[in-house]
Order: sequence, then C-alpha cells, then structure tokens
Amino acid sequence: MNAVCLTIGNMPGLPQELIENDVRSSGSTWILKCCVRASDRTLQRVNAHIAWLAEVLADGSQFIFGTDPSAADLSVYHPIWFARRMVAAK
Repeated sequence: MNAVCLTIGNMPGLPQELIENDVRSSGSTWILKCCVRASDRTLQRVNAHIAWLAEVLADGSQFIFGTDPSAADLSVYHPIWFARRMVAAK
C-alpha cells in the first residue's frame, strides 16, 4: 500500500474522475489521502520493504518462498511494476 500511495501521491494532475469514481465505488476516500504528496515516512517505508525484498532474494532465489511463485511474489511485484510504469510515462 505504501508503494501505491507513494506513486499516486506523486502523480501530477490526478484526474478528478478517478477520485470521484473511487468515492462512488468504495465509499471511501483513500485515494484522496494518497493524493497529498507522499510523506518522507511513506518513502522510508517503501525503502524498508524493498531492502527486505533484496535481502530475501540475495541468495539468488527467484521467488520469495523458494522455487515457485506465490501470492507473496505477486503482491510485491505489482506495486513495483506500477511505480516503474508511472516513472517511465513521465
């Protein structure tokens, strides 16, 4: 969640339609909270998560829990993929 908030919080010109759709569909305003530029604390959390991931994979493993992919791998992959795509789009 921290990686998503960091990415969304640093997106220029987040479309109002996206915010309104989030409020309509979920009844919450979590995107609004992410829209405020991400704090240093959020960046520190993302860096800690990435450092942990690097440590887990330092032995050459391709996946978090061994030789086969799991939900854990998908859950760490998609926020990083999203952040990289957003940076590449700039």
